[in-house]
Amino acid sequence: MDIILQYILIGISTYWGLRLFFKTFGFYWSKGYDSRKQAREKRRLEKLKWKYSTITMDNPLMQKIVTNRLITFKGGLGKGKTILLNVFIHYLWLRQLEFNHKNKGYNKVMRPDYLEELKKLEEAHKLPVYLSPGLDFKFTDEKGHEWSNEELLPYLMLYKRATKGAIFGADEISSLFPKTMYYENLANPNPKVAEMMELLKKLRHYLNGWFLCTEQDGEDIFIGFRKNGFAQVTALQTNVYLSKKGKVIRWFKDFTNKYLPALFSVNWIKAWKEQLFFEGKLRLIVKMLLPASLSMRWHYYTRKQAINNDIEEQYQRYETLLEYDGQQYWLRYTNADIFKYNTRAYEYEYDRKFDRAGNRKVIQEEAVANA
Repeated sequence: MDIILQYILIGISTYWGLRLFFKTFGFYWSKGYDSRKQAREKRRLEKLKWKYSTITMDNPLMQKIVTNRLITFKGGLGKGKTILLNVFIHYLWLRQLEFNHKNKGYNKVMRPDYLEELKKLEEAHKLPVYLSPGLDFKFTDEKGHEWSNEELLPYLMLYKRATKGAIFGADEISSLFPKTMYYENLANPNPKVAEMMELLKKLRHYLNGWFLCTEQDGEDIFIGFRKNGFAQVTALQTNVYLSKKGKVIRWFKDFTNKYLPALFSVNWIKAWKEQLFFEGKLRLIVKMLLPASLSMRWHYYTRKQAINNDIEEQYQRYETLLEYDGQQYWLRYTNADIFKYNTRAYEYEYDRKFDRAGNRKVIQEEAVANA
């Protein structure tokens, strides 16, 4: 009897002990759940950071995105949606070049009209890229020839015929085709609007082309376009930094200009020619042995900002965190992966609104001048 009672007491003690343990464990587990969840999410993002990060022709993420013919890049101000538009236009253009090279023999026999279109573009140094006002992408090939795009609207409104494989790009598309346009067209049907809707609906069939655009929330776009079904890519953040090699080169250039003798950094031929008398030339020889920043006038040696601009052009790196189809990815690229983008287009537009004294021009006069 005593043995049975002993086992009962042991069982009761074990039960309450385990229950107290699991309750305590559960309390502390739930307390740190959010922080553990954030840590897991951070590890997942770090893995994705390198999975599809580099821009190549066989990048599975980019291949998946461009299977869609209508793509919207969403995101807040400064998140990188316009530069993503730039990157994907460049990617499609390079992919098209590769495709044409592989199918050169087939195109000669089966698609001579397509080759004729490309030949006309080449003669005019044009790309099969059509962009909205405010965007201006340039491409310089290995021979130093500069290629440029054409304006989007005449081709989108079917005033002109676009090349096969055309790439259309529109920045802030709602400013060109706002949502209100849909209701205005219902009240006063416009044949051109119907043709644009038809073109975007059958873009793959008509031109085997793409339409890429940016918009902050993706909901203000003309409904007639949006109902065709845009694939949405959301830019979450973009980081810009200088590579380690670029930092080392910039430090060395700054050190050379600032501390080493002027002989290493000054355009001494220019300085020598400007000295008309022997005394000046003698002083110049002495100055050449001193640091350039102390002894020489600034226009004789390479300016620091010009050097830094060249270094950034070559060694600047970008990485954009984007979201597509419910997943987040990092995309890493350099200036070599994108067209040269004219970021000053809007700055010039702003300058034109004022006179030389800095006063606002009369809006009506400006409208007449633009007309």
